[in-house]
Amino acid sequence: MELRALVAAAGLSLALGVVTAALCAQPPFRAGADSLAPEFIDVRTAAKTSSGGLESISVDVPPGEGGDLLVGILAIDKERTPTTPQGWSLADTGFTHQEEATLAVWYRFADGSEGESLTLGWTGGKRQAIAAILRYRGVDPAYPVGSVGVATAETNAPTAPSVTATRANARILRVYGADGGDLTAVGGYPAGHEGRFSLGSRGSSG
Repeated sequence: MELRALVAAAGLSLALGVVTAALCAQPPFRAGADSLAPEFIDVRTAAKTSSGGLESISVDVPPGEGGDLLVGILAIDKERTPTTPQGWSLADTGFTHQEEATLAVWYRFADGSEGESLTLGWTGGKRQAIAAILRYRGVDPAYPVGSVGVATAETNAPTAPSVTATRANARILRVYGADGGDLTAVGGYPAGHEGRFSLGSRGSSG
């Protein structure tokens, strides 16, 4: 299976199957000033290439400062039920057409209790999986994620759902997960987007 994340140059929002979400900028400190778009800090990824082992995957938390927004992403081969980790909020989750892959997105603010790594688990059976954590700075703590859209389909050209940014300078985040056995080629990131990571998880079934 494969998991990719890309960010529109203009702001932050989420989408699922394909997931699209909007990360909201902090309000300006003075009247009449412009809010700055949330700043991408770093990303960490992990792949579970075997269908055996545990029903979980661990991924490092990228370093940064207190108050940064962490976005956790989990893609699992086949339909499974992701478990929301303690201290995190679910943005959305779903599975693709014919239950070939599951995708889930969570978020939380860094406050020192997030630890150096995060274990993301699920129920329903052991499978290959991919996990990632993205770190952003300058996200409004009172309203971190605006609208979220989710779409699933059986296609080699998935279309991300649209979202409406409710705050100026929001950043749009689009994520997709796909059954890697169905992928024959991987193109570049869409025009107007900045790629954050692209990761596959093909491996043994033992």
